[in-house]
Amino acid sequence: MTTSISALIHADLLRRVKRAAEREQAWLESQHHYLPLFESIAAKQAALAAGESLEVEASTFGPHLTLSIAGGPDLLQIIWRALRVRGWRFDGDRPKALETSWSGSFHLFAADGERVPGVEVLLSFSSTVCRLVQVGTKMVEKPIYEVRCTSDSLPITEDSLS
Repeated sequence: MTTSISALIHADLLRRVKRAAEREQAWLESQHHYLPLFESIAAKQAALAAGESLEVEASTFGPHLTLSIAGGPDLLQIIWRALRVRGWRFDGDRPKALETSWSGSFHLFAADGERVPGVEVLLSFSSTVCRLVQVGTKMVEKPIYEVRCTSDSLPITEDSLS
């Protein structure tokens, strides 16, 4: 017995809808962890300088939150501090001076010091202050390499591999 194309499409669509519903449920179950952070960020938005923007995107691909910000180092510091004050910890590479962008993950820790599983903030920062600017040119001698075969070896072709 053969399965019809429409039955295969229907089964695939049902799997996709079920996965999307599971991701949405994970977000709904974890969003209470983010509410204090949202309130803090809303309070800070009034202090944003001209040209700075703050975009908050709630991901439905699980219980994590993505924060995308663009501005100067002061804005990054405001958001970083808001996360740290509310129990979020970062353990990766910190932003480096003169970089035009940076991203990293913060994890929430409970009062007892235990990490809250599955709860994460992905922070992405783009600088509107620092830009990569060409300041000149320079000539550099650089070795050039190419593959060459010795005279007693045969080149490999598709025919020789069959």
